[in-house]
Amino acid sequence: REQARSDPEAMRHFVMLELVVAGRLMGEGKPEAALRPLELALRWSPDSSEVRLRLAIALRRAGQAARADAELERELGGRLASPNSHFLAGVALVEKGELRRGAEHLREAERSAPGRTQALKMLEEISSQSD
Repeated sequence: REQARSDPEAMRHFVMLELVVAGRLMGEGKPEAALRPLELALRWSPDSSEVRLRLAIALRRAGQAARADAELERELGGRLASPNSHFLAGVALVEKGELRRGAEHLREAERSAPGRTQALKMLEEISSQSD
């Protein structure tokens, strides 16, 4: 890990490994356990919107709403560059209960990367909830 600090490629691999571990833990319904690898990934990649948004989702699912909101709002104050960042922001906002704002980000994810079935599915669910 020390070598990764001076090697950007190694650092990217380390961050990706931590994201894989966190994703597995989230998939197993263990958001509390996913916090550690996400916080490590954020320490190695502090400017990553995707890492910060994944952390916000894990924090909310772990019952740490105040921290989740702080991480989410920090990212939403900047410019989200990738379709995946918009998707993650949409998920985080929907889980926070902000359906309209969440839907805006999910629509942007779909516009930027047509065919994102996850974004379309969430938009359909939001639409059915507001009917």
